[in-house]
Amino acid sequence: MIFTDRTDAAHRLAKRLVTYVTPQSLVLGLTRGGVLVAHVIASDLALSFAALVVKKIPSPHNGELAIGAVAPDDVIVLDTELIRQLGVNERYIHEEKRKLRSFINESMPLYQSQKFSSTLVGREVILTDDGIATGATFEAAMAWCRMIRVHRLIGAIPVAPRAVAARIRSLLDECIVLETPQDFQAVGQFYRNFAQVTDEEAVAVLRRSH
Repeated sequence: MIFTDRTDAAHRLAKRLVTYVTPQSLVLGLTRGGVLVAHVIASDLALSFAALVVKKIPSPHNGELAIGAVAPDDVIVLDTELIRQLGVNERYIHEEKRKLRSFINESMPLYQSQKFSSTLVGREVILTDDGIATGATFEAAMAWCRMIRVHRLIGAIPVAPRAVAARIRSLLDECIVLETPQDFQAVGQFYRNFAQVTDEEAVAVLRRSH
């Protein structure tokens, strides 16, 4: 399955989510591309939506490869096996975590109100992104949602590698993954248009909806 763009992927996810949601459900999109997906899903299903700032910890050898991720409130997920295989030292990880915590703290006011997390407590949350590669950022987002005690957590993902999708599903109450290819190189290969999304674009979408 090839998606035209993030809007196309979001419409397809919304059709599959109809039977899962209630009027009190909230769609939570990971920055930045996931915000566009969340906006369309929320619009199709007449739900509210919000954004969550999560950043991957890149491998020192390959900036596209995530060896972990950082979410708000010092929530950190590390791929310990991958870190061991790559021989990444603790000093590098410590420094990356410090930089990403600072980035998240600076970025959160753009996307979220100070009382943001309290609005999610006890609610059904549909967590979405434009795709998953290693799963690190999505797992960090899930860990954050669990930490603040959402009532029910549903994953809505256009595409993810088969093994990663299976792992993500095991950590969620419900999960929809539209495409789980065996041959997976990057999320962008499953989109005709996968233009980079800027903070300005994502924030504009968020503000137009409120």
